[in-house]
Amino acid sequence: MKIAHLTSVHGPFDTRIFHKECISLAKAEYEVHLVVGATTSNHVDGVQIHGVTTKVGGRLKRMLSTVYRVYRKALEVDASIYHLHDPELIPIGLLLKRRGKIVIFDSHEDYPADIRSKKWIHPFFRRPISWAFSRLEHYAYPKLDAVVVVHEELANRISRIQPSTAIVHNFPVIDSQFHPKMQRNRRFLWLGMLNSIRGSAQIGTAITGIDNITLDVIGPIGGDIALGDRIRVLGSFPQHVAMEMAAYYLAGLVTYLPEPNHIDALPNKLFEYMALGLPVIASNFPKWRRIVEDSNCGLLVDPTKPSEIAEAMLWMYQNPEKALEMGLRGREAVLRKYSWESEEKMLLDTYRSCLENHNNSRR
Repeated sequence: MKIAHLTSVHGPFDTRIFHKECISLAKAEYEVHLVVGATTSNHVDGVQIHGVTTKVGGRLKRMLSTVYRVYRKALEVDASIYHLHDPELIPIGLLLKRRGKIVIFDSHEDYPADIRSKKWIHPFFRRPISWAFSRLEHYAYPKLDAVVVVHEELANRISRIQPSTAIVHNFPVIDSQFHPKMQRNRRFLWLGMLNSIRGSAQIGTAITGIDNITLDVIGPIGGDIALGDRIRVLGSFPQHVAMEMAAYYLAGLVTYLPEPNHIDALPNKLFEYMALGLPVIASNFPKWRRIVEDSNCGLLVDPTKPSEIAEAMLWMYQNPEKALEMGLRGREAVLRKYSWESEEKMLLDTYRSCLENHNNSRR
């Protein structure tokens, strides 16, 4: 059975798309293709990657050009099942349904809520665009075969539109790249993109207020943000390299601000820190609180208050042995209930259900 994952935004080795979903499907003996808006074409770990070049220009021009090229390549691949990963690809999904294909949409975020936090959209237009996208969801999702979501709250909303909604959490794949280190440095870590709505200003203020505290960012910086001389941006690396680097840090920060799309989200980095045995300093959102407190793997702070972030960082810095114990408890919790293995089963079950329903409808 040939399947194709389509993305116009994410890179060819995105953690959720490639390392989790595509590789899991390839191991289950599907013929897996990945169409991405990039120049790379390759065959890696059983996945055939098809890169489509993108045009330079403004955001809208790039988006429309890439979407069209992804669609043309998707037709060329001629898969039986298409799995889409970006909201701008929803119209492609409807076109593929007209061709008799099975189409699954993967909602990585609560997009109407996310739109209301987009800094590049003028504040006057955010709510109308959010409402318009919500209308698109109500129109398009029932016409697709299934929608995959990343957490329960999103499933509760979308399942009212599309009953075939499956939760596939972003829990980490526990393999050799998640290997805790007993010898740690005294630096703090931010893994992934750091930008203003993820609390860059508050973190910068917190670090400025206490001596000897420094932060490394393994990932990109979003937007025009001032970081200060005690925040070092190391840049992006392949996942296995990033995880090897990350394992040596004192603690990991995930202090997202309380934007609409953050409060119910379960970010990758929270579970990656835990899988690496790093204690976490996390936003005190109710959902995150349950995870951190249940496993006693870190400290919770109000992400809008630099003083609370500073206090938590200082405690970790002054108590490295206790911090290490916290981190190892987080590792145990991931191995027990927050790993990709259970999510892989849900993904494969969703594919089987879509195939069965499709075959039954043709009889």
